[in-house]
Formats: sequence, structure tokens, C-alpha cells
Amino acid sequence: MQTKQEQAILRPLSLYRGCNNLPMEIFIQCLCDENLDALVIEGKATKEQLHHAWVMILAEYYELKGDVDGEQWLLSRDVMRLENHLTLLDRCVEFLKTRWSDSIAESINKLGYTFRPASKGDYWEELNRVVQKSKTKYIHLQQMIKELEAQVKKVEGKKPTRGYFDNMLIHIEEMQKVSYSLDTLTVQKFVLLEKKYWHQVELLKARAAKHGHRTH
Repeated sequence: MQTKQEQAILRPLSLYRGCNNLPMEIFIQCLCDENLDALVIEGKATKEQLHHAWVMILAEYYELKGDVDGEQWLLSRDVMRLENHLTLLDRCVEFLKTRWSDSIAESINKLGYTFRPASKGDYWEELNRVVQKSKTKYIHLQQMIKELEAQVKKVEGKKPTRGYFDNMLIHIEEMQKVSYSLDTLTVQKFVLLEKKYWHQVELLKARAAKHGHRTH
């Protein structure tokens, strides 16, 4: 049975990584105020982890808006899986640097590394082999992040202001006859509502144009 300390080590860092559960208020803080710390739900994150999460969120955001194709979305999913893998491995290794744990050692094996030292008192060489083997995955992760970031930069235009989102929300509420809060409205739903709003605007323009032609 795992101790509370072991359970804490195995519990992955909790960050917002996708638009389906990210509140618009936090998205705006990151985009407009550059406050990436707002992405942390639980635990402590490094600047690199926050940056990686933000790149994945932006990639999904632009995909939802229709600015990119599905390949970018698939790449962001691969990045997230590999980063979760390496984060858990790093926590396991750091724990084993202090003392032995059967459950932590088994977690390393479940991650796909062979780690069955003959002695529970002298396993540093075997642990170092695991670390060395994981370095290729770290290199691959960095390459994928750079590729994803390059794709995001291709579609990034002028950064919208907080005022843009506030005004758009007012327009959406007027159209829907419903009140929304940026604290609870997710980015995914906001984009869908935004697209619906612009679709309605285009329909009204088309009707107005058609009516104008009839009056002449």
C-alpha cells in the first residue's frame, strides 16, 4: 500500500492544458496579461511546463477557430502525452534519490523502463540508466514543442485585448438572450458561440442585401 508521500509523488501536476475546461477569464489572463501562472490548478509548475501547456492551448484555440488543420491538434496531443510521461518519471526518480520504494520502482517499470535492481540499497547505477534512456524522449519533446510553436506563430495575428472579449461577450449575450460569466464560460464554448454570432451577422447582411436589391 502506498504511503501519502508516495501518492503525492505519483499524482501528476494539474494544469489547464485544453480549451474544453479552461475558463475564459484564465485564458484572457494568459493571452492579454501574459500571466501563465494562472494555468496551475494544483502543484508547482516550472516556466517550461507552463510554456508547453500554453502552446498546446493556443494550438487548440486556433484549431477551434478554424485557422489551422487537424495535424496541429494531433501534434499537441502527442506533446501532452509525452510531457505527462516525463513529468511522472522525473518525480519517481527524485523520490528514489532519497529512499527506496517498491511502488515507485514499479511505476518506473510501468512507464516502459526496465528497473529491477538486485539490491534495494544500491540501485543508483540502474536508476541512472533509466535517466539516460529518458534523455532521448526529452530531446524529442523539445523538438515537438518547437514544431508546434512554429505552427501557432504562423496563424497568430494581432493579439486581441481584454476589451475585445468583453465586447464579444456582450454581443453573444444579446444574441442568445443569456448571461455568461467569463469565470465559468470555457474557451471551447466561447469560440463556438463566437462563430455562431458571426454566422448570424453574415445571414443578416445577406438578408439586408437581398432586401435592398428588391427595393430598387
